[in-house]
Amino acid sequence: MSKNEEYKNGELTMDQHTAMKMSTGYLLSRAGRIIHEKFEKAIEPMGIRARHFGLLINLRSYGSLSQSEAAQKMSIDKSTIVAIVDDLEKWHLVERKRNAKDRRLYDLTLTEEGIKKLHDVINFV
Repeated sequence: MSKNEEYKNGELTMDQHTAMKMSTGYLLSRAGRIIHEKFEKAIEPMGIRARHFGLLINLRSYGSLSQSEAAQKMSIDKSTIVAIVDDLEKWHLVERKRNAKDRRLYDLTLTEEGIKKLHDVINFV
């Protein structure tokens, strides 16, 4: 019997550590983290991070989005989307404009430079 196994009520059981390592949710989460780290390293020479790429690809896929809609589609909080948009706007990849119908909202659109950067990153990886 290995150190990760024990008998309980006459049946072979796994210790908690081994059970966690075999959990589908844990394994998927771990795989996601590894893929994210590899993607970050792959696009680092392009001068952007995965979170920037995520917003660029969402804007290309859905067209103009409000900051709130973008945050929702990316499953991130509103303060995080502001930081991402600040970066992309500074790099002239995204344009942020007040919503014509609701001045409390900002609409995001890709610039021509943003479209080019997105295509460059896709072709790079």
